[in-house]
Amino acid sequence: MSGLVHCIRVWRINIMKSSFSITEIKDDRVIILDNNMGGRSVTNDAENVVEYLYSVYGDRRVFYIDSEGVLDELRHNKGEFVGFGS
Repeated sequence: MSGLVHCIRVWRINIMKSSFSITEIKDDRVIILDNNMGGRSVTNDAENVVEYLYSVYGDRRVFYIDSEGVLDELRHNKGEFVGFGS
């Protein structure tokens, strides 16, 4: 089937003041990358990021790679941010 376009599984999302890319989506988790574009970081906008990701991907674990390359978890309870964990 020629002519089909294959999609790359990285989306650019702007949430409030933060910007991130979704780098992996699995049945049990979503991994995002902080784009570090000068606005709020994912760390500082965790409540909005978690709320959005929960509304789209449901009750999956959310991990993020911060601007220094460190992998951490945004812990939540049904889309309500409850803290960080590694």
